[in-house]
Amino acid sequence: MLTNIDPQEMSDDALADLYMKRWGIETKYLELKDRLQINEFSGECVNTVLQDIYATLYISNLTAFICFEADEAINQESSASKHERKAKRSVCIAALRTRFVDLCLLDNPLMRDAALARLVEDLKADVTYIGKSKPRPRTKNRFQAAKHRKVKTLL
Repeated sequence: MLTNIDPQEMSDDALADLYMKRWGIETKYLELKDRLQINEFSGECVNTVLQDIYATLYISNLTAFICFEADEAINQESSASKHERKAKRSVCIAALRTRFVDLCLLDNPLMRDAALARLVEDLKADVTYIGKSKPRPRTKNRFQAAKHRKVKTLL
């Protein structure tokens, strides 16, 4: 690990615990900068930049809300499971990109609630495991075979 903390000041285990506490912040930065591209602006005017930032933060908060709902549904369904799971954030962002405008244009609150419930149901299908509760360890060569597959060409 790279740090300016002297090894006598903090043990490796304490440093790892400190990093795990920061993990939520790091994943939020990943979401904002990489997945939602908060640093990509549609214009150069101050108002345009601010509008892009506020819109990105709004989508980020909406993503957190919908993922929370999906996580609650996943936990209710799999309370007997020994593996902790949650909805994949990247899948939630992708689903919101395709459905956001349609959700906003629904005038009927019952139809909007039904559309949000369908979204949560769709997110429940694609889950990730939390922390060290994975059912099997990750293998290094999992995708190696896929890299070397021959692609059929249409000629």
